[in-house]
Amino acid sequence: MKRITIDLSEEIYRELKIRCATAGVTMADVVRELLERTLKIKNVDRDFTESMKKIESESKEIKDVMKEKEASRKRFFEGLKKSDKKL
Repeated sequence: MKRITIDLSEEIYRELKIRCATAGVTMADVVRELLERTLKIKNVDRDFTESMKKIESESKEIKDVMKEKEASRKRFFEGLKKSDKKL
């Protein structure tokens, strides 16, 4: 485990100390837990954002393929209509 030093405002320090004393836990344990939770949430948010970008990209690719298939289908039927007119 690594050690760090942080500066807190008097108000935050007092509040943290009171809450920790009341709960019977150390300030280090509380700060460590809060940092771990915050980082996990940010990782989840980042993973979610990356997943959504991938889904959006794949969705666009699917839409593009569907548009091309629709255009191809229209060309096919237009070709049939022209063939029928020649007969």
